[in-house]
Amino acid sequence: MRRVFALVVSFLCVLLIAPAIGAQDATPMAGGTATASLLAGLGYPDLVVTSDGTTNDLPATLAAGRYHVVLHNTNATEAIDLDFFLPPEGTSADETITAFNDSISSEVPPDIFYQLTLAGGLTALPNGTAEGIIDLTPGDWVAGIQTENENGSNVGGAQAISITGEMPALTDPTVAVTATLSDLKIDLPDSVPTGPQIWKVTNAGSMPHFIAISMSDGTLTQENVQETLGMFIGTPLPAGATPIAESALTDVASTGVLSPGQSMWIEVDLQPGQYLAACYLSGPGELPMHAAMGMFKIFDAA
Repeated sequence: MRRVFALVVSFLCVLLIAPAIGAQDATPMAGGTATASLLAGLGYPDLVVTSDGTTNDLPATLAAGRYHVVLHNTNATEAIDLDFFLPPEGTSADETITAFNDSISSEVPPDIFYQLTLAGGLTALPNGTAEGIIDLTPGDWVAGIQTENENGSNVGGAQAISITGEMPALTDPTVAVTATLSDLKIDLPDSVPTGPQIWKVTNAGSMPHFIAISMSDGTLTQENVQETLGMFIGTPLPAGATPIAESALTDVASTGVLSPGQSMWIEVDLQPGQYLAACYLSGPGELPMHAAMGMFKIFDAA
């Protein structure tokens, strides 16, 4: 499961929907440089990070720009999360780092989470690699890395990363699909292409969101997805209804959390079939899990 600065999901939701919230095992990399990847082929500068969840080689300073971020996970047993966030005005990077580090062992994010500028992030599977295109604007950013140890406890930490200079002029890459996240709604086509493709994911809402994409066994309907997710906000399962089984969903891809106005690009490889896109974030305040409030989309790849 993504940790507190990524997928803020209840433990019961993870048990049922876990395949939907993992990250795709991205295209293999060689020698620290991305190869055979649609994202690498876009020509943006590489930001390559290698980590086992407790150590990493993130730079302390980076020029502002749009980056092809590559995360190599050298941990043989656990997935690793890498997320980028900018503290709100009046909050220092050190204060944000302290809040992040203090929250690692908690399932409840600190209040500051919903005030951050969240630029997205990656999850790399054990001994795997993940990649995405992420914009890093000028400012005193924080990069957070988390994983789990052998006892199942979250470990990791955050560190400052100074983004200097001015943003260069940018032209968005050509994409197969644009997924727009508004508050409690996901807009994307009912049918998308199959095969390797680039998606742009934009948060056009007023609160943080992310998207997780999973392939289903073809049995999903609006009703059974809503009924299953509703159980996690206390809505009783209707008489005769059958919740979605864990085996019905297989992970495909996900973004990190995006603040309002933020975008990132991911590569997905879709086989023909039925898919579910959802945001499993909760909050701010008492707002329940967004997917349970209807923030999901069933679509087909053909």
